[in-house]
Amino acid sequence: MNEFSLDQFTRELQVYLEAHPLAQPADLVKYCRQRAFGASRTYAGEQEALQALAGEYAALTPDDAAPLLEPLGPGAARLNLAGAAASGLTPAQLARACILDFSLTPRDEAWFRRALEALEQLAARDALPPVCSRGMKSFLTLYRDKGCPPLRHSDAYRAAYQPHYRVFSGPLARLLPLMAAVSQRSAGLADNRRLAVAMDGCAAAGKTEAADWLSQVFCAGVVHMDDFFLPPHLRTAGRRSQPGGNVHYERFSIQVAPRLPWREPFSYQRFDCTRLTMDEWRHVPAVPVVFVEGAYALHPACRGEYGLKVFFDVSPQLQQQRIMQRNGPDQWARFREEWIPMERLYQEHFQIRRHVDLIVE
Repeated sequence: MNEFSLDQFTRELQVYLEAHPLAQPADLVKYCRQRAFGASRTYAGEQEALQALAGEYAALTPDDAAPLLEPLGPGAARLNLAGAAASGLTPAQLARACILDFSLTPRDEAWFRRALEALEQLAARDALPPVCSRGMKSFLTLYRDKGCPPLRHSDAYRAAYQPHYRVFSGPLARLLPLMAAVSQRSAGLADNRRLAVAMDGCAAAGKTEAADWLSQVFCAGVVHMDDFFLPPHLRTAGRRSQPGGNVHYERFSIQVAPRLPWREPFSYQRFDCTRLTMDEWRHVPAVPVVFVEGAYALHPACRGEYGLKVFFDVSPQLQQQRIMQRNGPDQWARFREEWIPMERLYQEHFQIRRHVDLIVE
C-alpha cells in the first residue's frame, strides 16, 4: 500500500460517506481495516469458503442493476454478491478467488494505525457525520483495548444497506471486472465449445501473473505468447520491420489458433528464448476456458478466435520500475530501445486498444 496521506484518505473517506451516509464509527473502522488487511473473514480452505458463499448466494436475488464493485481506495474493492451472481460468477469460482486473493494480500499495520489516528482527528474537527464525530473517540478507545480485532458492520448499517459482499485488496482486485466478463461469456457455451481469452498489452503490465491467477480461479488453460518468440532464422530486417513481426505467428496459427474454440486437449511446442531453440511441448487440457497471454496475442496473423479480448496497460514509470526489478538495468536498456518500441508499433498499427472488450490498468 502507498504511504499514508491524510489529504488523500480524507477525500476517499468522503466518497465512502457520500455512498453510506448512515455509517457508524464501527463501519468507518471496518472500512479502514478492509483497506489495510483485506477480507476480515478467513477460511480453513476452499470448501469452507464455498459453503459460506453458496449459503449467501441462496439467500439473495441476482441483480444485474446492482454495481458489481464498490471501490474502497487504491487497489481495494468490495465485490457485490448480488451483482456477481447476476454476472455469472459462481460460488466455486469466487471461493477460489477469495482464498487466492487473501494469500496475495499484504497486511499494512502502519497504514491502519495512521488511518485510525486520522479518524480521531477528523472526529475532533467535526469533519465526520455527527454520529461518527460524537462517538469515534470512545469507540476507538474500546476497540484498541480489545486489540483491534475484526469487527461487524453496525446494526444501522446492516439495516440500511443489507451488505453482501467480499473484499478484494490484493492484486486480484483490479481483475474483478475481467473475472465477471469471463464467467458471463463462458456460461452459455455449448459443451464442445471453449472460451478463449486474449490478454494482450504492454510489457510488465501483469499479463503473465494475471493469467496464472485466473487459471486457478477458472480451472483454465494458459498459452504464453513468449513461447512463440521469433526464432533466429526468421529474424530478417524485413521481418523485424513489420508491425508485430517479432512473434512467430505462422506457428501459432497452426499449433494453437485452430484449437482454441474447441473444448479438446491440444499441445504446442515452446520456444526457449534463452537457448534460442525449440523446447518441450506444453499441454492444454480440455477445459472450458483458455487464456492466451502476452504481447501480440491479438495479431491478426495469429488468427485466434477469441470470445473476449483484453488489453493490459501500465504507466511508463511503473513499467520501468517493474522491468528493472524483474530483469535488471541491462535488460531494461534492451526493453527500452528494442522490445517496447516494437510493441508500440504493433499496438498503434493494428489499433489494438480500439478492438478490445476490456482494458485492465
